[in-house]
Amino acid sequence: MCGDFNIHYLTDNLNKNLPDSVLYSYNIVSIVDFPTGIQNTSTSAIDNLFIHYSRKEKYYISPLFKGLSDHDTQLVLINNADTVIVPKTTQN
Repeated sequence: MCGDFNIHYLTDNLNKNLPDSVLYSYNIVSIVDFPTGIQNTSTSAIDNLFIHYSRKEKYYISPLFKGLSDHDTQLVLINNADTVIVPKTTQN
């Protein structure tokens, strides 16, 4: 599950803890742990991805800084096998 949830996930707060507890009851966890938006001097992580707990150790996630919006894109690869293949990245 992914989207612009407008809940800041870089700090521990009530707005984050309440939906997390509901999602966790269905074994769904948040995986974005980096800023997804930068405005002047502040950062936030309001765009998030959630996966089933059974996939918690079988994914790779990375920010993609494209500069097209005030929100950055996240690239997530979820591996169905027992290992995660991390792609090589290039700088433009």
